[in-house]
Amino acid sequence: MDEKGKNFRNQILNEADMLEGCRNRMCITDDEQELERLYCGLGLRAANLYHMNLRRIREMESNGEDN
Repeated sequence: MDEKGKNFRNQILNEADMLEGCRNRMCITDDEQELERLYCGLGLRAANLYHMNLRRIREMESNGEDN
């Protein structure tokens, strides 16, 4: 994996960590407004993670790479 691929992999892992942190925060908040913001943020982060991984897969396929 080249440097660009490593950086992109790190971005994906960071997004996954943020998704997990958001989910965990939802479990402990006592604030209804914060819960709503976290819910919206969770959906956005999940969508972003999906698109990042879709891009990764398509780039691998176009380069003829295996996992």
